[in-house]
Amino acid sequence: MKLKLTSIQSSFPLNSTRCLIVSTDLNYALSKLEEDFLDFKNALADKLGEYYDEVEELVKEKKALSVFEDYIDFQVLVIRGILLTANGLSFDSRSYIIIDDKYYFVNNQTEQVTIKEENIDNFLKALTKIYRNNRKILDLFFEHIEVLETQVYERNASSIFMDTWARIKRDLSKLESYYFRNLNVYREFFRNQDAKFGNLKDQFNDIEEAIGYQQVSVGTLMTQLDSTHNYFSSLKADRLNKTLLSLTVISGIFLPLNLIVGFFGMNTNGLYLANDPQGTTSVVYILAGVIAVFLLGFKAVQILDLLILRFLLGKSDLYQKLRSRLEDVSKQLKGE
Repeated sequence: MKLKLTSIQSSFPLNSTRCLIVSTDLNYALSKLEEDFLDFKNALADKLGEYYDEVEELVKEKKALSVFEDYIDFQVLVIRGILLTANGLSFDSRSYIIIDDKYYFVNNQTEQVTIKEENIDNFLKALTKIYRNNRKILDLFFEHIEVLETQVYERNASSIFMDTWARIKRDLSKLESYYFRNLNVYREFFRNQDAKFGNLKDQFNDIEEAIGYQQVSVGTLMTQLDSTHNYFSSLKADRLNKTLLSLTVISGIFLPLNLIVGFFGMNTNGLYLANDPQGTTSVVYILAGVIAVFLLGFKAVQILDLLILRFLLGKSDLYQKLRSRLEDVSKQLKGE
């Protein structure tokens, strides 16, 4: 893409532009406009001089990174703004060539690059619009993360929580890099140009403060998102621990039952209760007793501990360790 001045709006001398408007000779008017256009084009090319190709590389990209370059006779400013598209987070760049106290906006969004001169008021309005739009997009991130946070704390997280979290985390990482570079570029531009701002200096300074505030906001969003993710992970870990504990308890109950059933299922002579008419009933009672011991065992041990063992073995280290272990198991069974 070449830096072609195919469509230019510039402050030509009044005697030429006004004459073009009132001239009754259309051919003369067109030729005069072309001459003024060529004069401006040549003057700009002369001003850029040996840096023409370098400047072209800086301003021609539609999504160029923010940058400020001081070439003594002129400066180049590229400011990147945030966009939200159907495909997610994106960026858009606005490029300027600054010559003396004039700001030339390089429109690289069309097939052929065009240049338009802007006064400092319009330049300030364009910058303000960029960061006002950035603020609105950050507010949308705050709203989205608050919804996720509410769902997690109410234990009603979506099944695609991790996908949503990863997408927002990726976007916030991009915004962190964006604001780090953007703030440094704007500060460099402000320090270089502040003498030209006059009574607008405070407004340009407000933009710098807005960028810093938005950068802090991105850090806050990252912290909020990470806290939500940590709580979600702790909930998953807690559910996993409870599941494993339930499986452990079930296995503990059925292991002795399996041993008993396996023992009485052996095909050997002299097996206990083999010739007893009530043998099956006896085995059922044994199995029921084992289950009762496991279900009521902790309560029975706690009662025994409260009435007898605490007084007899209260000072023993072994007793203290066993008692502590039983309390931990009891809490786990209760889900505490």
